[in-house]
Amino acid sequence: MINEIPEYQTLLKGINEHKKLLNRQRRAIKSKKEKINRLDEKYRFIFDMFSPKIGDTELEDRIHLMLKDIGYKNVTHITENTRNPDVVIDEDGFKTVIEVKNRSGQTIDENEIFQLLKYKQRHQDDFRNLTVRGIFVLNHDNQKPIEQRNKSPFDEYRERDAKLNGYSVTSTVELLRAFILIKKKELTLEEFDKVVHTHGTVKFSKRAIKKVLAEQV
Repeated sequence: MINEIPEYQTLLKGINEHKKLLNRQRRAIKSKKEKINRLDEKYRFIFDMFSPKIGDTELEDRIHLMLKDIGYKNVTHITENTRNPDVVIDEDGFKTVIEVKNRSGQTIDENEIFQLLKYKQRHQDDFRNLTVRGIFVLNHDNQKPIEQRNKSPFDEYRERDAKLNGYSVTSTVELLRAFILIKKKELTLEEFDKVVHTHGTVKFSKRAIKKVLAEQV
């Protein structure tokens, strides 16, 4: 028949090859979409952290999940007692107490920050064989997109208080910066641990990280 003519056979063969290629490409696209969906689920806690609808307890939990994801083995989100810190990291010889606050603006009452100092001192008294460290994390301007949260919520007095009383203050935006650097293998957990426990305001710009690490050599 007419399809036995060589020109037809060549064209039909080409069409069939293109169909096979198209099917392979569709399968590859489907596979990549499925992988993206799995990553979305894996890192859902990051999206949640910056949702304008997130509540206080949910925020504490997402920070606890982030710390576990970057490599801390013993991280606990404490929910049963409001007279305790929100999150605790247990390491060999160290205990880190973390107080988390969620705010629509940038202002934070100093008494709320000093809750951290109270928890830090209480834990140091309870665990005298350990070094107890403290981190205050603020999710500021929580109704704004991340890219509009560039200004640090901690003024010079908050930073001075943190240095004088031996604890760290940082924001969820800075934690996200650190998280991305760790995932890009540009920051190790050990380096993160050194920087995040620096007394005063903690930032995770590459310049700030380099300065802290150089001072600790």
